[in-house]
Amino acid sequence: MNTGIQDAGNLAWKLHAVLTGVAPGELLDTYHQERHPVAERLVAFTSQIAGLALVRGETLGQLRNQVIALAAQAPGVTDWLAKRLGQLDIDYAPRLDAPASDAHHVGRRVPASGVPPHGLDWILAVPKSSGGPDGDHRIGTLTVRVLDGLDTTLLIRPDGYLAATGVPADPSAVQASLGAYALGRTP
Repeated sequence: MNTGIQDAGNLAWKLHAVLTGVAPGELLDTYHQERHPVAERLVAFTSQIAGLALVRGETLGQLRNQVIALAAQAPGVTDWLAKRLGQLDIDYAPRLDAPASDAHHVGRRVPASGVPPHGLDWILAVPKSSGGPDGDHRIGTLTVRVLDGLDTTLLIRPDGYLAATGVPADPSAVQASLGAYALGRTP
């Protein structure tokens, strides 16, 4: 279910961007590039879990149960499993050189609790200390959020994934370049 909802969300914002003239039609080609690998990973993971659940024989069943009991005691395992099963660990642009704690990883989901979304708008998150906008407002399909504690500007796609970092703090400049950002290009 979560995968289907995210498929719909991914396609919805892209269709909206193309139909409103924010992005060129080639943006629709990125749907398959992003979502197909997610489905492949989900099917593989589900097959592994099903194989584990369906082991035959008392000895293998006991071994499975012992391994699961031990794994459940390891720190972070239940959080990892919940994110994995909930499809909240999706990363559209993995960087092998990025540390796991990299808070500004392009292609990673940005928690809505940190930067609230606004419909199908793009979100420009601007540090309060940037000298940019004074407060939250909207320009076209771009909602500006001025936030404390942010160390760089962030541009977040309508589906909640980070599109770019270090973008201009000028909302008009970003709004004019959303098509390029949508395609993963730096204007």
